[in-house]
Amino acid sequence: MESNMAKKTNIPDIRFKGFSEEWKEDILSNLTDILRCGIAATPKYVSEGVIFLSSQNVTSLGKLSMHKYNYITKEYYEKISKNSKLLKGDVLYSRVGAGYGNATIFPFSGDYGVYVSLTHIRTNELLQNTFLKFFLNSPLGKSQADNGVFQGGGVPNLNVKIVERFKISYPLKSEQTKIGNYFKNLDQLITQHQQKYDKLLTIKKAMLKKMFPQNGATVPEIRFKGFTEDWEERTLADVAEISTGYPFDSNCFNDNGDFLVITNGNIQNDFYSVDNSIGNRIDIENNAKLIEYVLNINDILVTMDGTVGRTAKVLEQKQILAQRVGRLTAKLDAEFLYQFFNTGKFFKKMSLISHGGTIKHISLTEIGDYKDFMPKSIEEQKKIGRYFAYIDTITILHQSKLEKLKNIKKAFLDKMFV
Repeated sequence: MESNMAKKTNIPDIRFKGFSEEWKEDILSNLTDILRCGIAATPKYVSEGVIFLSSQNVTSLGKLSMHKYNYITKEYYEKISKNSKLLKGDVLYSRVGAGYGNATIFPFSGDYGVYVSLTHIRTNELLQNTFLKFFLNSPLGKSQADNGVFQGGGVPNLNVKIVERFKISYPLKSEQTKIGNYFKNLDQLITQHQQKYDKLLTIKKAMLKKMFPQNGATVPEIRFKGFTEDWEERTLADVAEISTGYPFDSNCFNDNGDFLVITNGNIQNDFYSVDNSIGNRIDIENNAKLIEYVLNINDILVTMDGTVGRTAKVLEQKQILAQRVGRLTAKLDAEFLYQFFNTGKFFKKMSLISHGGTIKHISLTEIGDYKDFMPKSIEEQKKIGRYFAYIDTITILHQSKLEKLKNIKKAFLDKMFV
């Protein structure tokens, strides 16, 4: 790929080698057939018949989601679909609802028995469908959708006539194909890592149920070899030192401070570790009373206000704990204790016993009094902790690759269209 640093003509910032011609510009209706669906209102759904897809079936990632759909009768389908029969390769574009402005390509051959209440677009010899899909999903395409959308009865709506007038710059068909294939391959990589990531989450969820006792049992369904004795019921106060943080005054915060102040907001269910991307900072130099609130690697934190009972592990240094966040320092194996929380039973219990008005609360005593079955053997605890830590490590690796690929796609969608 080449970068066009001195952009003076209608060409993108980045393009493939071997292409130098200026791109042409036109409106969408001159380059495509824009087919309108034959209905003006939501049809009557039936229990079986012809699949009916709508804007909710086109995802923000440019995918066609077939996980949830409705049916219309075959007779109704024949009546309304005369001028809008779907062909493989047609571009489907959502115009209504929160997901307006998303485009995908219909992937099935023949009369698949599908009707869409979407704008579907059939390209001509000047425009390649994959190129058009990614243009519509690019910042340039999205900005035209945002500028043209209106709130019809509180629901975002893009009129077909506005879509027809979308401006699009396009190169020779051979360059369009290269651009389309590049993003298509990038999407395949994103999908692969997403599937691996989702599979690992599923595996962990299933194994947590099998490797921790369920429904009052004293032993789990699956154990490592060599361990046979019953687990014993222990309270969290038995296995961890439990404390909370310091009531900081906001006047003490300093944007350039060495320490990140950790609050309940830094502990989210979607994060394996404490989220260090948000929060205030503070300097603790010459303030000896704050030293005891400095967090250590592998401390486990618990939310005590709001959505109580969420947990996260400390993996970064130079973090200091604020008041109303629980801190557990394991007396035995810290990794086992963290994975113990991931079964979800602690979260459910804390949610059940939380108290207060609009904002719920739990106390340190309530955290410490929570009890469940744990292995007597520290070696069994370590094996369980290491097993789930390994799954977490692989999961985080795929998550990191996934985010990197998404950021690459986002950047190149901005740079490869004009």
